[in-house]
Amino acid sequence: MMKKIALFVLLSGFLSINAYDLDQLDAIFQTNRVTELPQIALNLSARGSIQQSKGQYKEALELYEQSLKLREKLGLDKTMGYATVLFLSSIVHHKTGESCKAVNKIGMAIDIYNNLGKKEEARVAEEEGLNIFKSSCLSSNLVSQN
Repeated sequence: MMKKIALFVLLSGFLSINAYDLDQLDAIFQTNRVTELPQIALNLSARGSIQQSKGQYKEALELYEQSLKLREKLGLDKTMGYATVLFLSSIVHHKTGESCKAVNKIGMAIDIYNNLGKKEEARVAEEEGLNIFKSSCLSSNLVSQN
């Protein structure tokens, strides 16, 4: 029980935490060695990519979010892997009409890329994601205001 409370406190800053997420993460922590957890985060991301390629966007986002949360818990939230999952989730948000969320996610990815000195990755994310997502976000905001 204390493990669940501690996990909840650590994760309570996230927007969409539900009991299912907590149970899933708790199960992951209870049944795996700490050294295995980065590989599990990678597997979650890979499964998310598969779901994304099949057009199963809700499932893809759930897997990406689990991967991101696990990486954050492990202190891996300033890594290339974390930035890549942010980038992937931004694409899904954009495809599901949530372009403003996509802007936020890809902006965080670009910041990480830049902090890691990965200028090419940052440039690609900006040109192939951020600029497109911003345009769609602005358009959707203009439509909703009218």
